[in-house]
Amino acid sequence: MSLIWDPSPSAIGYKIYFWGASLTGTNIQSVGNATNTTISSLLPGATYYFAATAIDAAGEESDFSNQVTYTVPLAPLIISSIPDQVLDANSVTGSLPFTMSDAQTAASNLVVSATSSNLALVPLSGVILGGSGPNRTVTVTPVAGQVGSSRITLNASDGTSSNSISFVLTVTPLPAIALTSPPNLSWLSTPAAITLAANVISNGHAIAGVQFYNGATLLGADSSPPYTLTWTNVSAGKYRLLALATDELGSSIASAPSFVIVTNGPIVGGPPTLVLTSPADGGIYPLPVTLTLAVNVVSNGHAIKSIHYYNGATYLGAAITPPYAFPWTATVAGAYAFSALLVYDTLSMVVSPTATIELIDLPPTWLSADLGGGAIPGAAGQTNGFYLVSGAGMMGGPSDSFHFAYQSMSGDGSLYAQVTSVQDTGSNGFAGVMVRESLDAGAKYAAAGLTPDGRILWSTRANSNGFPVSTTTIPSAAPARWLSLMRTNNAFYGFCSTDGLSWSAVGATSFTMSSNTFAGLAVNSGSSNTFNTSSFTNVNLNP
Repeated sequence: MSLIWDPSPSAIGYKIYFWGASLTGTNIQSVGNATNTTISSLLPGATYYFAATAIDAAGEESDFSNQVTYTVPLAPLIISSIPDQVLDANSVTGSLPFTMSDAQTAASNLVVSATSSNLALVPLSGVILGGSGPNRTVTVTPVAGQVGSSRITLNASDGTSSNSISFVLTVTPLPAIALTSPPNLSWLSTPAAITLAANVISNGHAIAGVQFYNGATLLGADSSPPYTLTWTNVSAGKYRLLALATDELGSSIASAPSFVIVTNGPIVGGPPTLVLTSPADGGIYPLPVTLTLAVNVVSNGHAIKSIHYYNGATYLGAAITPPYAFPWTATVAGAYAFSALLVYDTLSMVVSPTATIELIDLPPTWLSADLGGGAIPGAAGQTNGFYLVSGAGMMGGPSDSFHFAYQSMSGDGSLYAQVTSVQDTGSNGFAGVMVRESLDAGAKYAAAGLTPDGRILWSTRANSNGFPVSTTTIPSAAPARWLSLMRTNNAFYGFCSTDGLSWSAVGATSFTMSSNTFAGLAVNSGSSNTFNTSSFTNVNLNP
């Protein structure tokens, strides 16, 4: 507690009196001829009363000055932080530790409560508090099958004061995988060579690799598409084959199994086998999209007449010659259940297992477009706050080529988003936030984004059809980075964050840009014929 008073003309010294209750329990501190002092060792939460006297050259002491009152603040309750969490769907955070301390209250008497900003994703029943004393835990279980983000806030209280922390939990959809070869119920003769192949839909993840199994026995692995393995010299027997994909978060998802029979003699009997190889069950695709429906057929000695494709009970079309592919275009969001029907010999039939996918579109206030030319068309969609943007092309010259999901923005504003994944399409790929003067390929812009090789990129084009200026800064790290872009008059600022709360600058540039602009999510792959499918959440535009 610091005290300051006006000097007395005849004083050669001063005394400070203070009490825990007015004019009782006196404490005296002589301070010489100074007109200020600091009183220490005061008790937190206690109220004190202070007065000063002046001492003259004869040693006479004046009456008390006016009395002032001061209540010492309580020492703050301290609760440690928890970093943001990124989970695959259908998984749990595990026990996340945090500590608490309070100068006035024993840690065992501190009360902790929790809230969730997105109860559809994380209901309060899914936030379990544990531990005791100063060492506590929280375990978060999102609703099965849901994706999106929720800010989890923990509030600690001693009954008088409180403190809180929060962290963002982001739940991303699992990858999808299908074992496309061999088809289920295939018959082969010894010595058999079995080609195992898997189709993986990343759903915004980085796929670490695919492992192939016979039952619980690992046959081998492939770390890059098209994810194949040849198993040679297979002896007679019955085999249960499956593929297991692992993403960057360490989560694994298994395909449906294929059962294969290998015989010592010629193949006798058994119907043809049929598996739908594309699309993979569980895939999520942004709109618009054109999918190639495809199957793997093993005739087992039969005459294959035709393959017919269905969405639920709706007939889509047929293919009569190998490889039996059928293109299908969709523009309407929703769930789709595909199957194939094989006709063989004299109108006998076999039906494939069903593959269910989800097609997602942008909210009504958003639009998307392929800017520039020469690249394959991209797409963008959103489900429960989880955005998928697929784009080809490249930025870096006087004209751009990429896919842009955007809204109109007028005047000053800001845009921020959490980039939860960037597909690895090489160092020239990009996924980030952008403000753009127009939808022309050579328009002025400012952008902050992530590259697949882990750099944060700040890029601006100050002149229409001019070359942009780009700088790279802080390497990206888990958890996924947050990016922010702000416009104030004709000044543009880029920021990054690991938690959406504390931000670091990545760039600042000033140049003239019209008031009416477009702000949104930009994705390109660095190649005109390859998609980069990246994911975002916590997207917020403040015009």
